[in-house]
Amino acid sequence: MRAKTKLLILLLIFILLFCGACGRAKSAAPYTKNTVCMGSLLQIKLYCAEEEGADTAQRLEEELHRLDVERLSCKVDESEIGRLNGAGEGTLSEDTLACLQTCLEVSEACGGVFDVSIGPLSALWQIDSDEARLPEESEIAALLPLVGYEQIRIDGARVTLGKGQKLDLGAVGKGEACDLAARLLSETEVPAAVIAVGGSVLLYGEDPQQKEGFWNVGIRDPEGEADSSLAILSCSNCCVSTSGDYEKYLEVDRKRYHHILDPETGWPAESGLSSVTVLADSGLLSDALSTACFLLGPGEESRALLARYGAEAVFITKDKAILTTGDLAERLTLRQQGYRLEDIEAWNAN
Repeated sequence: MRAKTKLLILLLIFILLFCGACGRAKSAAPYTKNTVCMGSLLQIKLYCAEEEGADTAQRLEEELHRLDVERLSCKVDESEIGRLNGAGEGTLSEDTLACLQTCLEVSEACGGVFDVSIGPLSALWQIDSDEARLPEESEIAALLPLVGYEQIRIDGARVTLGKGQKLDLGAVGKGEACDLAARLLSETEVPAAVIAVGGSVLLYGEDPQQKEGFWNVGIRDPEGEADSSLAILSCSNCCVSTSGDYEKYLEVDRKRYHHILDPETGWPAESGLSSVTVLADSGLLSDALSTACFLLGPGEESRALLARYGAEAVFITKDKAILTTGDLAERLTLRQQGYRLEDIEAWNAN
């Protein structure tokens, strides 16, 4: 009897281990879908059954497209932002208003280096279009007075822009898409997912392929191809956004003009950085802060701004120094030669 009991116990343990292994094998093969949204690649990975994955991916794609064309795009005249830009004033939906208010809060916190009223200048450069061109100094100078977040007035749900102002939420649109994706996923049974919209990534839940549940995110080599990773960053349940000078640019007479414009000068920012990757609880914040920190550089202003929002960052300089905040250095694995990990305080002291 004892032998039979032992045998039954061993058999039960085997069955439990086998079922657990099967469950892990299922989670290790996510439902994936790649498409285009907001002018960038939208990559969806859902760790769930195929049928649920297909339905959820379809809803995500539809809702993120709606976010772009109905709410945030300054290139769609009938979007909320498009109508506001056209009329100079208007009423925004609750979610769009909250997005704009957060943008203005970040602008105040960083002294205006991040400014969504940069619309007239981005429309002049048009760096992300076939009409991109190098403007004249006089053209830029004429538009600079139109840029200034302080001119925007909010009264309840009604927003009034300064005379001639145009909003461009392109610097936060993909991060806002990550936040929307997180809200949509919370309404499903999907336990884990990775949603990447261009340079912004939502890491939802825990990675079922990793023992400790951390996700491994590649940081692109600024001098490499699009699929070339400079380093792998281990992180958990957060949003990650990267702003770099290699993504969108105009090249004239062998000089590259990237798309991250300095609101003070109207020209592409020159902060000595190639890219900034920010980790934050919110996609909107990670997106806004990566732009702000790219403009500010890796000094004390950036670090104070990140600390205010409980965010961390990886700065990559033009001379291939990698500078990190918090404990990110411990969670970073280099994959390319020629770069060096340096202490951010020591680097700023030199």
